[in-house]
Amino acid sequence: MSNGSLYCTFCGLPFDAHQISAAIVPHDCIDSYAPWAYDDHVINEKQVAWIDDFRLMTTKEDLIPKDNFTTLDYNVEISVPAFWGEYERVRIEGEITEYAVYGSPSQPGFIFRVPAHDACLKIAHEVMKWRLQNFEHPSDQDSPGGLLHLYNSIAERKKDRPYEPNMWFNNGYYGAMQYWGQPWSCELGGEWMVADPIKIPSLTNEMILKLGPFEYDSEQERSVFSRNQDLSQLEKLPSPAIDKILENLDWTSIESLRCCSISACNAFKPTGKFWKDRVLDNRVVPWLWDLDKDLVEKIEVKVNWEGLVRSLNKKHLFENEELPIGLRNRIRISKVVLDIVI
Repeated sequence: MSNGSLYCTFCGLPFDAHQISAAIVPHDCIDSYAPWAYDDHVINEKQVAWIDDFRLMTTKEDLIPKDNFTTLDYNVEISVPAFWGEYERVRIEGEITEYAVYGSPSQPGFIFRVPAHDACLKIAHEVMKWRLQNFEHPSDQDSPGGLLHLYNSIAERKKDRPYEPNMWFNNGYYGAMQYWGQPWSCELGGEWMVADPIKIPSLTNEMILKLGPFEYDSEQERSVFSRNQDLSQLEKLPSPAIDKILENLDWTSIESLRCCSISACNAFKPTGKFWKDRVLDNRVVPWLWDLDKDLVEKIEVKVNWEGLVRSLNKKHLFENEELPIGLRNRIRISKVVLDIVI
């Protein structure tokens, strides 16, 4: 049994793949269905099957059966796979009990449960882990994956609309909310928004070839402005010292530091290898945790890694139609998660 009136907390999509697959029509029939259809040349039923799989993010105190979904966070637990019962309640295989979701977090004795697709929980975990590893957030330090902070942020936001059946965000789930309705109100060209965000074929090749600038000498010297001038004390710092400073800064901080002066721009100019290592170590964006490092080393083209980092940090990158549709959806969901906690 499906539930067409509740949507995932992180992607804003329904929990019933049939709502999506029913809108996928043969390419030669598009004219008669458009714009309320998805092109089967762009997406197929296998690519939307992930929408059926969902669980509840909850607390230790909750009596709902838990699962070792992953070692997400010792303060937040994940239910076993769930399915919809009656009246917007969730059921567990083999049980007669039905569990309420959302509701008012401030209600005494109420367990606040957050429904989300398995894929979206995976993305949320990776995003919060990346956020915790790359930035200082003292309030998150008691939480290995940062999911407790995310869970509490969702509960806090829910207080603004305690009687709404879903989570409402000002970002509109970056497009998904406009299609809410029964059935899912899809639109030709929106296939990327429902594509599997985890299983992305040729992710590494596609990401580098579509976003990476080429024909760049990554071994160029750091100094670019004062070759014919005496070096400043800052520029005389040994390379190991410079590298140590850069290692503790994120991309935006490095850019800000280099804008301070010509000396700073010359001294703190990371090499191509520095940026490449940042990308491969998943320190640039939260949605490239499964980049194939071995495949990257085999790519024959010379990549401008600094340029690639700039491309990866572009605002609303999910709007880039050249990227794989699953990757676009992953970037969109990652941005929703970050918006919740910022």
